[in-house]
Amino acid sequence: MTRFLGLAVLTLALVGCSGLEGWSRQGAQDSQVAKELDDCKSQARAATQRDNNIMSDIMATRGRDWSRTDVMSTQVNNFAAENSHRTGDIVRRCMIGKGYTPGD
Repeated sequence: MTRFLGLAVLTLALVGCSGLEGWSRQGAQDSQVAKELDDCKSQARAATQRDNNIMSDIMATRGRDWSRTDVMSTQVNNFAAENSHRTGDIVRRCMIGKGYTPGD
């Protein structure tokens, strides 16, 4: 179970750090874009922290059951996909709110 818990934590960390580069705003310097993107990512981490904590609690209590029934990877992957989508949406809305447009 410890191995799967470690996998879940690593997956959540990677999902939380996924980048949404390529933002632009007329007159914005690269350093300003990076700072504002970091701010938006920080807001997304804060907004998803509760869900991450809940998943960690579930893993601590149900991880053994999930391992025994071979649904651990499915549960972790489903949560990671949902978390990635939500995090990306928060960052996207934040950057658009700051006047940026997403790149290709």
